[in-house]
Amino acid sequence: MEQSLKFACVILLFFCINTASAIPSEGKGVTECLAEAKITKEEIAVHPPKNTTEVMCFLKCLLFQNGEIDAEGKINVEEIEKDVSKVPNLTDKQKEDFTKCVLSADKIEKCEDVQKIYPCWSAHEKIFNADGFKSVA
Repeated sequence: MEQSLKFACVILLFFCINTASAIPSEGKGVTECLAEAKITKEEIAVHPPKNTTEVMCFLKCLLFQNGEIDAEGKINVEEIEKDVSKVPNLTDKQKEDFTKCVLSADKIEKCEDVQKIYPCWSAHEKIFNADGFKSVA
């Protein structure tokens, strides 16, 4: 479950805002991130989740807790590549394109910066569909 949560953090930034999928409410860092973002499990369970500062802060916190970004907001290339490599039905080219897109965000220093990587999801939305995502989680 922990590995799938790490992957989910990467994909959630795009997936949860654009579909009816829920943000994970269990797993590594969730309790800490709920407290830090001052948000409840009920608030993140809304379908689709609201695009609020609290949701963005929760997602940023999960990225940090799971190693996808460091304390300064720098994106961890190795973690992103490792997590994306676990997505079913992606070609090597699609994995590479998606990773490059995420890395183009440079840093996720503030909660609002989570939105920098939304275009990455939009470009790959047919690949990261609800069924494929659920099979990973």
